[in-house]
Amino acid sequence: MKSGIKSTNQTKLSLERKPAIHHMKMNNVNRILELGAGYGRDSTFFASNGIEVEALDYSIIAIELLDKITKEKRLPIKPQIFDVKRALPFPNGIK
Repeated sequence: MKSGIKSTNQTKLSLERKPAIHHMKMNNVNRILELGAGYGRDSTFFASNGIEVEALDYSIIAIELLDKITKEKRLPIKPQIFDVKRALPFPNGIK
């Protein structure tokens, strides 16, 4: 953990996440929207590093699991079931 970036317990850390979190912190990004969040590998990484995450996925099972992880680890993640064929579930963008 040289760079001050917290890693999570997932086995494979995607190479794109470290530069992304660095870029977010340098640009004062504190909230993101993740479409296709699945079981939350990326969502939990970003939330563990101080980023609030709106995590959307079509899978009820994935969202239920992510909701459980979110509560257990007390992470700033808002998991929601979402079908990409529909409009985003936010009036006038994320608020």
